Amino acid sequence: WGMNRYEKMKLAAQQRLLDFDEVCPWARDAMTVVAYMRTDLDEGLTTSEAKKRLRKFGKNILYRPETLRFWRFFFHEVREPMILFLIMVGVLYSVWGTLQDAIAVFCVISAVVLCEVVVEYRAKKSLRALRQETVRRSLVLRGGQWILVEHEDVVPGDILQLKQGQYVPADTRLFSSIGCEALEVFLQGKKQIVHKSANVVFLEEASPDMRMNMLHGGSTLIKGSVKGIVTATGQRTEVYRVVGSTKPKTEPETLLQKAMKNLTKVLLVVAVLISILVPTIGLMEKDGDWKQMLLVGLSLSFATIPAELPLIVTSIIAIGAHRLSHRNLLVRKMKTAETLGGVTYIVSDKTGAITKNELRLAQAIAPSACIYDKTDIRWNASARNNAFGLRKETVTTREPLAELQHLIDAWYVTSDGVEGNMQPDAILDPFDQALEEASMIQTLKPLLLHSKRTTEGLQTVFAVPFDSRKNYAIKVIQIGLEICMFVRGSPDIVLGLCQSAIKFGNHVPLTDDQRQHLTSVLNQTAGMGLRVLGFGYQFISSEYLNSLRNWIESDESPEICESVKFNLIFAGFLAFEDAIRTEVISAVRDCETAGLKLVMITGDHPANAHSTALKAGISSTKVLEGSSLANMSAEELRVALKTSSVVARATPENKLQLVKLLQTLGERVAVTGDRCQDAPVLQMADVGVAMGVGGTDVSRQAAGMVLMDNNFATLVMGIEQGRSIFLNLRKAICFYLACKLALVLSFVFPLIVEKTFPLTPIQVIVLELCMDVGAVGTFIVEPPEGDLMKKKPRDPLKRFVDAEMIAWICAGGLSLFAIVVVCFFVGKDESILEARTMSLTGYLLGHLFLATNMRSSCRPILFHGIFGNTMLLLWSALVVTCLSLLLFFEPLHKPFNVTSLCLRNVGAVAGISVAFTVWIELGKLCLWCISGSYQSKPKTQPEFSRLVWDSV
Repeated sequence: WGMNRYEKMKLAAQQRLLDFDEVCPWARDAMTVVAYMRTDLDEGLTTSEAKKRLRKFGKNILYRPETLRFWRFFFHEVREPMILFLIMVGVLYSVWGTLQDAIAVFCVISAVVLCEVVVEYRAKKSLRALRQETVRRSLVLRGGQWILVEHEDVVPGDILQLKQGQYVPADTRLFSSIGCEALEVFLQGKKQIVHKSANVVFLEEASPDMRMNMLHGGSTLIKGSVKGIVTATGQRTEVYRVVGSTKPKTEPETLLQKAMKNLTKVLLVVAVLISILVPTIGLMEKDGDWKQMLLVGLSLSFATIPAELPLIVTSIIAIGAHRLSHRNLLVRKMKTAETLGGVTYIVSDKTGAITKNELRLAQAIAPSACIYDKTDIRWNASARNNAFGLRKETVTTREPLAELQHLIDAWYVTSDGVEGNMQPDAILDPFDQALEEASMIQTLKPLLLHSKRTTEGLQTVFAVPFDSRKNYAIKVIQIGLEICMFVRGSPDIVLGLCQSAIKFGNHVPLTDDQRQHLTSVLNQTAGMGLRVLGFGYQFISSEYLNSLRNWIESDESPEICESVKFNLIFAGFLAFEDAIRTEVISAVRDCETAGLKLVMITGDHPANAHSTALKAGISSTKVLEGSSLANMSAEELRVALKTSSVVARATPENKLQLVKLLQTLGERVAVTGDRCQDAPVLQMADVGVAMGVGGTDVSRQAAGMVLMDNNFATLVMGIEQGRSIFLNLRKAICFYLACKLALVLSFVFPLIVEKTFPLTPIQVIVLELCMDVGAVGTFIVEPPEGDLMKKKPRDPLKRFVDAEMIAWICAGGLSLFAIVVVCFFVGKDESILEARTMSLTGYLLGHLFLATNMRSSCRPILFHGIFGNTMLLLWSALVVTCLSLLLFFEPLHKPFNVTSLCLRNVGAVAGISVAFTVWIELGKLCLWCISGSYQSKPKTQPEFSRLVWDSV
């Protein structure tokens, strides 16, 4: 799609030149495929070879995105019905009028069309830029180094390493897989989880869905980890063979866009009726020129039909979302930008969002004592830390160091980022990063060097990544003729799986008293705000290893699987510091002021969660357990959240249950997530927020927005901007419909009182230009009001066009209508031409004053800031300049049906425009003073539109 004939021929020629094009990787063993692809299994491709293959095979993309060129877009948009309708008016002007009239009309029509196209082009460009912001990367072996490479730059022959939650960039033949399961959609026609294994070979005739040794591009690794070699990229993959040249689906319309379309249909009927009724009555009641009446009807229909309402919604939301992307909040779906400002609850992960997720080893607690604290190794055999009742005098210095060495060995073995060939930009697990930092500590460096020498050359037989349901990870190592299984994970879970412990090099059974003592040490350590990991190990047989593999693949629990009964040896606890983000405390305070309820959810120990919440300023007298949410009703949750804002020991399923219950209570929920298992809750939430640093591809695809810096304060800022986007949208539509209402009343009123229309058809088209640009251009850049985060969230059930909005539209429309009518009657004493000129001048000045009034619904413009909106100032200067040319440049008088005004009349029009719009500011100022908003602690102030509606 998007390729011309030459590019297709070039692609076909490149495919014919491939010397391994006919290789069926699923029908050959992995090492044979590696040899065919001419790749070094230990070094990967060199940088120069990768560039050469990238030029040969092209980018790893399915579709060549169509370039959004302005002139192509312009000629596409001019074929829209409303634009053609306006051109028809210009043609009729050309036929029935003079050449000078036709030139003037087409100049105005060109300006109207150009402005509308520029606005829509900018909106579409912003949306396209948002889609291109998300860049997927994978770990690729290049020149002996594992580096992060963008999916577009992956080439055949690359060695890939994929983990749970990552997208598969291209067709890949596996040569190493551990508990691998992939979600395939394109090949199966439906979502289906397929088990993958590297140690099988299939016939060449095997269909793509039967090739269990292949990972196909576009699928998702939802379980396990793999290594493989890329065999096909781009349009040579199986996904492209299935989907062909089908264009990607466009994003569905949001609820607000649909509401605006429905409102447009209703107002369309009203506008058409008025456009027919006005010239018909004009012909019936006086001997009018039918040509002139027809032009009046056509121009009035064009100016009054609110065809730009959906465009205003799309433009303001799209450009607002694009601006959020420059502040580390990438909006992926329009629906999210629309809903963001209405969030009432935030369910935030603790790790990464509230804390920095930058771990530093604080304590090492061996079974017999705490022998490492901060930066010192020391023997501490106090009653608080000693589980075996030992005295300091009964041990030597080497004995506690031996226990610490066992614990460090277990940490080193279970780490994934210790191969030494990772690039600095490769993302490591936070615990692995803490291991690298610990190697720089002088007191721990000898121990880590010993672990490195001891474990060097050991082969990993089997590994299971961390599972949020089991709360631990497993790694099986071959040590000589023996097989050892290491387990690390949640400290209380690991301790429960242990039957014995190390006591100065000896394995002794764990008694109930010792378990109770270690549990109290764990609670006290977690209560200090430290994240604690438990470590254990045991030597296993080959039969046990096979049973372990089967148990992992069948996804059973250890309690009901007798053949995989754990009998671990407890190695100890490691406690890590995870500092609170400095911006979080003020962000939490802003949430309280804005009426946002915050729930911090984590899988960590309850004592750790409570301590972290207190440091972050989150008030919570209790800590809910994730398991307690399973049997809780919505009303019970409402009561529980009055005293608790922290949920600990939570799984992704518990997070999903929490969001469901909150939505049952009528709340709009924003939820954060970064794991593969968080995808369902991110899709269900009103605003799903994925983590940009360390988050999985699956979570980012499911979420509506991506938090690029993982900072909770950025999310709170985004909610403030979301409120501003929604408020600016209301202001723009209020202003737009108020201008339409004033124009309609200006033509209906003369039919009742006066038989002469205050404006001519060409003048109506000029005013249409002002309405469109003023509505979109002015309010699209309106800065947020200072008290946005001091107001409660808007009611989710409240209609967009409510009574207050109708009051604003009526107030603004009647004010602008009064300006037009009064100016017309004032100028009528001299001539109709003078009256129409004054009406046009009054409308143009009045709509600028009205836009200034509508910049805030409750704050007087003196306090809101007269010079706060640069676009409004520029637009006002442009309107005044063009108006001056119309009034005082004589060649423009006849085409636009205007005449020169004396200074007295110009002053009269300006005075009338100010007089009929300043009452809105005076009303806001009175409310401002009555409510005490000018003081340091403002009280709640009703909006001026609410006062107008109550008066009506």
